[in-house]
Amino acid sequence: MKTMYRKYAIAAIAFGTLSLTAMAQAATKTPLQTARQFCSYYMQRNLDRQYGRVISASLNKAIKDADKKNAIVSDRNPGKSPLGDGLPFQSSNDLGTCTVGALTKTNDRTEVTISYDLGDGIPVPDHLVMIFEKGQWRIDDILFGPAYSNSMRRQLKSIFSTYKF
Repeated sequence: MKTMYRKYAIAAIAFGTLSLTAMAQAATKTPLQTARQFCSYYMQRNLDRQYGRVISASLNKAIKDADKKNAIVSDRNPGKSPLGDGLPFQSSNDLGTCTVGALTKTNDRTEVTISYDLGDGIPVPDHLVMIFEKGQWRIDDILFGPAYSNSMRRQLKSIFSTYKF
C-alpha cells in the first residue's frame, strides 16, 4: 500500500513540475513580442510611463541615473532641462507610427528592427538590442538608424557630458 501511495506522490510531483515548466515557458515573450509591446506603448504615447515593462534592469538604471542628473541640472538652471524633449527612445523626436521588422541573431546579440513612419512615407529604422533577463526578452539598448553608430545609452551619457556633478 505504501508503495502505491509513493508512486502516486512521485507522479503528482512530476506532473506538477512539468505543468510549472510549461506555464513558465508560455509566459516568456519572444523578442518580437517585446518589440511589438514597445511599439504599442510608443503609438499609445505611453512609452515614457511604460518602458519599465520592456527594458533591462541595466538600461533602467541608466535611465534613472540620467533622470537624477537631469533634476540636478534643472535645479541649477531653472527652465533648462537636458531631457526636456523626453528620454531618447528613438532616432527622431517626431511622433508617428511604429512597426516591427526583422529579428537578427549574431554570436552574442539579438536585435529587432523597428521602423517609424513620421508621416512623410520614409521609414526611420532603429534596432532594439535584446537580452534574455529573468525569463523575459528585454530591450538593453536602442541603436539609432540609419547608421546605427549612436544609441540610447550613448545619448544618455553624452547629454550630460558637459555638466559637472
